[in-house]
Amino acid sequence: MKKIITIQFAKKKGDLALNLIIVAIIALLVLVVIIYLFTGKSQLFSKGLAGCSEKGGKCSTEQDKTSCPTGTITIAKETSDCGKGIACCKPFDL
Repeated sequence: MKKIITIQFAKKKGDLALNLIIVAIIALLVLVVIIYLFTGKSQLFSKGLAGCSEKGGKCSTEQDKTSCPTGTITIAKETSDCGKGIACCKPFDL
């Protein structure tokens, strides 16, 4: 007859549940830190680059406001300081 050897772990059910709770708390903390970094930094980044003047341009002075005058290029179609549908124009440098 063959003897079947079984290995029983000395851990109790309560120990396993405690380890699972600790791992879940650590994972949740890491997730919160990652979310904070991405949302906090991205808002700072977008605020600094959102305006036409921060990009080195000026809001369009053309009558239709969607195109830039001769000698300038459109660098954005909508910025925080120009408004919706107004082009942000920058002088064209060669």
